[in-house]
Amino acid sequence: QSPNRAQNIRAYYTPGAFTMQNRKDSAGIEWQLTLQTKGIYADGQLVDIPNSNAEQMVCENVLNIKHQFFTEQYVNSQEGVRQNFIIQKAPVSTESIEVRLLASGLQFNNIDGKELHFYQQSTCGPKKIITYNQLKVWDACGKSLKAYFTSENDQISIIADVRNAVYPITIDPLSSSADWTAEINQTSAYFGTRIGTAGDVNG
Repeated sequence: QSPNRAQNIRAYYTPGAFTMQNRKDSAGIEWQLTLQTKGIYADGQLVDIPNSNAEQMVCENVLNIKHQFFTEQYVNSQEGVRQNFIIQKAPVSTESIEVRLLASGLQFNNIDGKELHFYQQSTCGPKKIITYNQLKVWDACGKSLKAYFTSENDQISIIADVRNAVYPITIDPLSSSADWTAEINQTSAYFGTRIGTAGDVNG
């Protein structure tokens, strides 16, 4: 598990499952979101599923969970938690790689295939909690690949165009808090600190 004070998130990691919840109470709102990896698909055909006994390695703020043909990688930073899927190989002539996820705990909206908004119903209406976006995909040569989100009910797919790609490929979305709130004792928040003594320099 890892705390993320900048985003007020506490994340928990097990092979094939990524769970987030509020690190501390935020205006009385308690929430939890789990994204469970159901499998990796090549042109619609299943090629690998998470192994509950997968090897796990931690180095500073990075966790790698190695399965047979792919690695789950989590990077915890001030901008949020990156949930990377590193696909080591796929059948020859594969045109698309799909990561299928099952979401539970929060409802979500798919915004034009570019990002997901996870929300919780409240007395004042839907309250957006987590944003899942900044999707980037690249291959072993650093070539950027096209990718997008699809969804149906509680199922989420990340689909990448891997034609002519060199493996491994990395699929890299970011989870972050929808409403950032700073704390007075948060590193680099700088509440109560003078920011300069030059006076009014631009009118």
